[in-house]
Amino acid sequence: GYRITDPTQTVPAAALYSTDGGVTWHSGALPKASGPDHVISKLSCADRSHCTAISTGIGRRPSTRLLETTDGGKTWSPSPGGSPSVNLDVLSCPTHSDCWASGFPVNGQQGFIYFTDDGGQQWTMQRLPKDRGSVLRLILDISCSTRFRCVALANPSTSLSGPQVVISYGLGKG
Repeated sequence: GYRITDPTQTVPAAALYSTDGGVTWHSGALPKASGPDHVISKLSCADRSHCTAISTGIGRRPSTRLLETTDGGKTWSPSPGGSPSVNLDVLSCPTHSDCWASGFPVNGQQGFIYFTDDGGQQWTMQRLPKDRGSVLRLILDISCSTRFRCVALANPSTSLSGPQVVISYGLGKG
């Protein structure tokens, strides 16, 4: 059973897709869940065919994996390259092979952002800047317009409230 964002729901989740601009919606086929309680928390689409989603197991042994579709959401499968072995909850994929991901750090450690440019076969942790001498501990959201231009909303504390900063990444390309 997959669930959509709310772990208290008692109905299985659905991956919905539309081929007519949202007038009608259809259920996509999700892979069998690896545990009793999985939440599909984020979704990023590079184009009308390629999308990636974060699936998190919230049971006794939390686990995160990425799901992908290449047919606009009709069928979903685990990403062949896997995902970083951390709890992910933020995702932006400007192309079908380029994705940026982040999540909640463990025990208040420094936040992290991972990047792949080969469809998830390999992930590289990116260095984060400091904000006025403080490490950034929480990445709240990422949005990438191209693989070379991203903006992230970050927080130097581990709280969802408090001061927030915007960090940007750009290689001068794209």
